[in-house]
Amino acid sequence: MTDFRLPGRAVSWIVSHLRSVNINVTKTTEEMMHSSTCGLKALKIPELKLLAKHLEVLYASDDSSCSSGRFRKPPSKAKKAEWMKCIQKCFYVDDNCVITLKDDDPMWCLIESTRSKYENNGSIGDNGNMNGSHVTRETITNGKKQLAAPESTSSTSAAVKGSRKRRRPDSNVQSIKIPKLNGVNTCESKNDNPPNSNTHKSALAKIVAEQVKVKREKIDYDYACRVGGYNMNVRSLSSHNTDRYETRPKDFSETNYVNQLKGMGFADMREMLSGIRHVQNAGSSNVIDDAMMWIVTQREEEAEARKLDEARISSEYALTEEQQRVKDVDEQLHKSSLNDILKRKSEFFPSSFVLQCGEVMAILCQINGKEGKDLVIRYLTLEQRAKKWYGTVVPWAYFCYVARERIISFVKDLEKKQFQKENKFLPSEYICSKLRAEVNELETSLYSLSEQEEGGVGRVPKIFLAARRDAKKNGLPLNPEKHLLIGESDDDIIVVEEPGDKESLFSNATEENEKKTTEENKEIIEID
Repeated sequence: MTDFRLPGRAVSWIVSHLRSVNINVTKTTEEMMHSSTCGLKALKIPELKLLAKHLEVLYASDDSSCSSGRFRKPPSKAKKAEWMKCIQKCFYVDDNCVITLKDDDPMWCLIESTRSKYENNGSIGDNGNMNGSHVTRETITNGKKQLAAPESTSSTSAAVKGSRKRRRPDSNVQSIKIPKLNGVNTCESKNDNPPNSNTHKSALAKIVAEQVKVKREKIDYDYACRVGGYNMNVRSLSSHNTDRYETRPKDFSETNYVNQLKGMGFADMREMLSGIRHVQNAGSSNVIDDAMMWIVTQREEEAEARKLDEARISSEYALTEEQQRVKDVDEQLHKSSLNDILKRKSEFFPSSFVLQCGEVMAILCQINGKEGKDLVIRYLTLEQRAKKWYGTVVPWAYFCYVARERIISFVKDLEKKQFQKENKFLPSEYICSKLRAEVNELETSLYSLSEQEEGGVGRVPKIFLAARRDAKKNGLPLNPEKHLLIGESDDDIIVVEEPGDKESLFSNATEENEKKTTEENKEIIEID
């Protein structure tokens, strides 16, 4: 990139902007900038820096960034070529500076708005010179600002004469007296020429300089904290001053109170000052005792809140662990086979009342398929929940007497139906249909309030209470201390207790089977 050319709109705006900041742009410079061979080379480095600074402000105010990307100003010690390249890229879309910005581009809108602002403020005349020549132009040479003489003194003096004559038509003014402005001595300009004593860049800067300067007092942060009451204004103070207020006494009385509290054993400066100021604001007459009680109360409340937080976190952690454990067990349960679930010492249902009967386990093992396995898992899970909600005593009679008899009756009903030629049933399907009815009945009793009644310990499923009444009427045990197994024959029921095993193992004995247990380890119970 050797020529650093610019679009015509960009050149016009650059000339207008340099004139608006009192930089003398000569006619030769204008011709060189409008030519097609030079461009930004006609400007000096200070002028390029001024343009780059203004373009940076425009890009920062533009929310919809231009297609050429964000403006990045080079370092202050960069060479002239880098400054020209930076400014040139602002008016082009591509890096090669071939495609200019579109007419509706937001950047052109910002540039045109700033140019119209200069023209409306009267900064640029029709011929490009500054209107109101009392504002002194400046030229930039070697990075230093110097005052420049006005271009047209005759026209300026004529305008000043006209204004004087309109105000005082009878007076003949030979000189213009400039009042003292911002500490500058009054001077006179002969031949109606305005003085070059004004060094402000624009009329707006002159107005600002003429305003009365008010002395700013240093902020008393301690007073601001006391009056503000820790409101939003106090929060805007620096953290250093806030810490200073909270950790240092503000007067002699606070220092005295702090020393007394230190003698009592307190050491935290922030804690002591907070207590002292709290009781003072409350209008306490005994500051030391009340501050001590306030500090102790705050410590107790903090300790209690800390314990509550620890308990909450521990409870949430335990709940998360329990949920994960239940999820893992459920996943492992569905992956296991039916034989692993129904074995005597089951890993998933070790204390099931139903599975303690070997005949029931033999019947349930005849079930095939995923649907039958899900029914068995549902039934055993409902039994487990019943024991968890109502204990082991209340549902024991139902599962030991009623549930076992019903499951054993599945086989008897199946054998009767098999004798009928027109009916053909598969054992697995028939047992699944019967077991599904049992599962639905048990689930309704556990979850439906209409199937529950008051049982002395709250509302209990009716089927549990009915099973207990029937067992009591028949003289059967009502608790799981003695395990009884109802076999196919009602003649003999044998309870076998193997030495070294805490659980009782049940077996059926009929007249055809041999009794292999010793007399020391068996007990025969006869039921009429």
